[in-house]
Amino acid sequence: MIKLSDLRSRPRISWNWFVIGLSMVMAPGRFKNWWLRRTGANIHHTAWISPDVLLDPVFPELLIIEENVFIGWGASIFTHMIDKKGGEFVTIKGEVWLQKGCFIGGKSTVKPALKVGRDSKVGSHSLVTRDVLPGTIVVGIPAKEIPNGEYRE
Repeated sequence: MIKLSDLRSRPRISWNWFVIGLSMVMAPGRFKNWWLRRTGANIHHTAWISPDVLLDPVFPELLIIEENVFIGWGASIFTHMIDKKGGEFVTIKGEVWLQKGCFIGGKSTVKPALKVGRDSKVGSHSLVTRDVLPGTIVVGIPAKEIPNGEYRE
């Protein structure tokens, strides 16, 4: 079994949890973005990170949030995960890049090693498992593109 302490030092993970945990009750704004940068995350000062947003505390330095990005209430952004493949536990980690002007809906989850393109939108309660192309709208579990931005049952 892989332990978090095998990936990062305990004091570093504890510090990141402290910073991220406190930020979850902060109002969005420049101070919150500055505070979250204390973990090593690359967050532009114009990003809007709503309350109750969970950013990965183990590898926050792999997170890039560009200008005018909106992250809705209760969303989760992960830069690593531990998966079981072939009877072994494997750590999957990679950079998550939220490009300029993208929108992440409330309670959505973004998995590691992907890019959410410029001016794209992720619907609420969606699970993003692959790259989102610029200017597209994706919804669902897993998130799939809505052609021409029109939703049909």
